[in-house]
Amino acid sequence: MNLFFELIQVSIGTLPKLSSAPSATQWNELYTIAKRQAIIGICFQGVQLLYKNNPIQVKYLPSKLKMQWLAVAANIQKHNEKLNLRAQEITRLFAIGGFQSCVLKGQGVAMLYNNVIKCESILNKKHMSLRQSGDIDLWVKGQRKAVIAFMRQMNWNVGATVIHHTDAKIFDDVETEIHHYPSYTFSPFRWKKYKKWFNEQANVQFQNYDSSTQFYHPTTEFNLVYLLMHIYRHVFHEGIGLRQLMDYYMVLCTASANNNCSQLSNRVKSQIMDTLKYLGLEQFAAAVMYVEQQVFGLKNEYLLCSPNKETGIFLLNEIMHAGNFGQFDQRTKKAHNGSDLRLFSYNTLRLYKMVRFNPSEVIWAPFWKIGHWFYRKIVWNHL
Repeated sequence: MNLFFELIQVSIGTLPKLSSAPSATQWNELYTIAKRQAIIGICFQGVQLLYKNNPIQVKYLPSKLKMQWLAVAANIQKHNEKLNLRAQEITRLFAIGGFQSCVLKGQGVAMLYNNVIKCESILNKKHMSLRQSGDIDLWVKGQRKAVIAFMRQMNWNVGATVIHHTDAKIFDDVETEIHHYPSYTFSPFRWKKYKKWFNEQANVQFQNYDSSTQFYHPTTEFNLVYLLMHIYRHVFHEGIGLRQLMDYYMVLCTASANNNCSQLSNRVKSQIMDTLKYLGLEQFAAAVMYVEQQVFGLKNEYLLCSPNKETGIFLLNEIMHAGNFGQFDQRTKKAHNGSDLRLFSYNTLRLYKMVRFNPSEVIWAPFWKIGHWFYRKIVWNHL
């Protein structure tokens, strides 16, 4: 696994070369892990840099695998171009309807890659285009009922609505989620704090326009909190991959650059940590800091807080087992293939392991899931 982390660090410019030349078998393993973690495009950047600066380290890379890797990276670039155009279009469409919006996560973070990765991108000098993106997550300002009414007025296919977003089929070639709130939490007390914080931050996010992308995206300060929320939620819910942790690395580095210094200022750290403590994410942040250092080589001066090795090792193991959004977690697949009792037992045990991050989240999870089922039925019938 260390060799894979080295490849990541070569790809983002924090390490000049690998400790040794991988064998053909190891290259195939590196490709498979990169695919599972949804960072295959960025890792191809590392391969190309090795070809340029340390060609002896790629002498055993099978030519067939190299061409396959190149093809996947090229497709990622095309998909990103499409997503950026669609993000511009959906922003314009909601603006016509009188709604302010903000592109979350994916395309809202991808632009940071160009600013952080200092080494030259061999493929086309745009690192953001090598970030493996999925759908478009759009936070729309307005009452849920009014937003959904507008989407139906536009003859878009409005799908299921959950506590924080509504699925919508707006484009044939890109999936979209319309967010009423950027994230959620199981605890009703913490959910109240989440909503308060989102409402306090909303106006600034909906005014943060980027002329290069031609859509609105969150500020770096907002992302320091929000992306940690996003990672936290998926760790509890289904699993998370390194793509989201890499995004957070880019935000941490950008936060230092925005403060015109080579490190995060004590003022910024204090403000962010106060917010994370208020939202119940302080312990989880310490685990994430450990992962950021071990996997991406994050400098000490960029840390939000001191890393927690014990919880960090647990989190990293979960990430490497689960893969992108838990899609490759064999433990979960095995549980789903069994009886309902077996699945319930597995989910209960999995949540119990998360108690180290926040006990109340584990306690409230089963009540939230039952309550949310009724919530969806009631809300959907009145929209």
